Parts: sequence; structure tokens; C-alpha cells
Amino acid sequence: MPERDEFTWNTMIAANANSGKLTEAIELFKETPIKCIITWNSLISGYCRRGMEIEAFDLFWRMQFEGERPNQYTMGSVLRLCSTLGLLQIGKQVHGYVINTHFKSSDYVVTGLADM
Repeated sequence: MPERDEFTWNTMIAANANSGKLTEAIELFKETPIKCIITWNSLISGYCRRGMEIEAFDLFWRMQFEGERPNQYTMGSVLRLCSTLGLLQIGKQVHGYVINTHFKSSDYVVTGLADM
């Protein structure tokens, strides 16, 4: 394969995560030279789909610690995580963040709020 670009890395991570090959997705994630919001969201979403909510939350916090700001897709996933784990207080804080960042009109976020 020729040199991998950002699109290629993200496609491979998302494909592995979505097909349940999380071990491969995690290894690719670790190898990725540049992580953008799509990279982070692909693995967070993969964790959520496989019932690995704690890992998804850990990655969400790590993403922010490393300087990546969540987008509406990240917030929708996190709101559903709060619902799944019964974390109402954290869900309220995330909702406040959503309002302050103007993500409240995103269908993805609204769906996450409805799940709560």
C-alpha cells in the first residue's frame, strides 16, 4: 500500500471498529501519526457499539486532555453513554456543554438527549 494519509488511517480505523475488530482498530489508532476528531470518534463509536462504555468514556476524556475538541457526533455518543450507564449528573453537565457550544440543534445530539 502506498503511504497512508489521514483519510486512509481514519477509514481503516472506522472499518475495523464498525466490524467488531476493536483490537485491530486500537492498534491502528495507536499507530496513527495525526489524530483528528474523526479518528477519535471512530474509536469512541466502536467502543459504544460493542458495549465497552467505560473504554469509550476514557477515550473521550483522553481526547480532550490531548487537545481535541469534541464535535456534535462526539457529544451524541457521550450522551448515549450517559444514558446507558445511568450517569444522569454527568449527562446534565454534557447537556450544558452542548448548549454553550451550539450543538443543541444537531440531530445527533438531540437523539442522544432523547435517549437520556
